[in-house]
Amino acid sequence: MSKLIAKDLLAAGGHFGHRRSRFHPSVKPYIYTIREKMAIIDLDKTDDLVKKAIEFMKKIRQADGRILCVATKERIADLVKETAIKIEEPYCWYRWIGGGLTNFEEAIKRNLRRLQQTRDRLLKEESFVTKREKMIEEKKLRRLEQLYGGMENLKQLPEAIFIVDPVREKTIFREAKSLDIPIVAIADTEI
Repeated sequence: MSKLIAKDLLAAGGHFGHRRSRFHPSVKPYIYTIREKMAIIDLDKTDDLVKKAIEFMKKIRQADGRILCVATKERIADLVKETAIKIEEPYCWYRWIGGGLTNFEEAIKRNLRRLQQTRDRLLKEESFVTKREKMIEEKKLRRLEQLYGGMENLKQLPEAIFIVDPVREKTIFREAKSLDIPIVAIADTEI
């Protein structure tokens, strides 16, 4: 493992898993040891899997595929949002709307049209009679941007999905599995 990544993971506590009673049996090969009933994650195996995930995502991007980035945990959502914007990939940082993948046309595309229509209405000042009407439209726009703003460049189903914490994001995880969309996830030992 590169020393910098290992050092960063150690500093961030990335090697700590859950208590032994809470970790999932499928993660056993990735656990280095158990200390004081706490799982310690093997950073060498983590490094191998991270490299494999990076190579997979590079292939998708080289083929002009889309990777939907999903993270709604407050501690990480902003970082994932900033990174997705920087690499020009769609993202969901506020809340995943159920059926977003399995009912893509209705759940995402229709609401993206509503988002654009609301923006257009707000640009036309004369379309509002009162300040209250304008305020209601602005509130609707903020809500739509929270939910769908990061997915504006998603014109079709993504070729892969990057999820931070698949336990928390179980809805999109299940939807992606049912549609056979590949998933790259950062998970803890509780999966």
